[in-house]
Amino acid sequence: MLVYGLKGLACNLRVIYTEPREYAPSKDEYEKYKGHLENAPTLPSYGVHQVVRTPGLASSVMLRHPSLVLAFASFNEQLIRALLSTISPNRLFLVNSEPPRFPWRADATQEIHRKLIEEYPDDNPFDAVGRLARKSSTLDYIETFELLADVYRRQCYYNRIVVAPTGSKMQALGVALFKICCPDVHIEYPTPESFFIEGYSSIEIHRIHHVLFTNFASQIHAAAHSYGLNG
Repeated sequence: MLVYGLKGLACNLRVIYTEPREYAPSKDEYEKYKGHLENAPTLPSYGVHQVVRTPGLASSVMLRHPSLVLAFASFNEQLIRALLSTISPNRLFLVNSEPPRFPWRADATQEIHRKLIEEYPDDNPFDAVGRLARKSSTLDYIETFELLADVYRRQCYYNRIVVAPTGSKMQALGVALFKICCPDVHIEYPTPESFFIEGYSSIEIHRIHHVLFTNFASQIHAAAHSYGLNG
């Protein structure tokens, strides 16, 4: 919401993200509880509080057309379930989240969403090694933006596109930039019932990431034109 609200900013914008050394749950914790994750004590979040809709991120364009939900895999599968129950979309495009330093987490989140993938098999193909073909880095916001732009160019004439930023913070940044470029896209966010705070991430810093947008409004407008979007 903050990034979208700054869409008219005609000066530099800096985004700084501190990447922790470790995240919860650990691989051992996931393996221990993966058959009954509801009992795991260190999942990033659990349950669903509500599905948030805000006027600034909403769109009524293509309202009478079939809905296509594009959401990101996480350790809380209930988030997407809640969204689907409120929208009842015709299609679900699931994006798997790939942490560069923890590849096992991509396998874990794919397994967590296995039943959803099976419910929408035609929309969620696999690559040659059995992973979801549609994926993006949890840190590279440009990769997320490019994936969304590709889906939009292929689907925007036939479907109402609803994006749920249920992945990482930097994936959410990519979604925000995409929304600026495509105001007809509708954003909805299912919020967790509760977050695991203590020990969610380590206090040790692995790396600090710095993104600089030179003349933010102008740069995003140029990106929309470059990617063939309608912003």
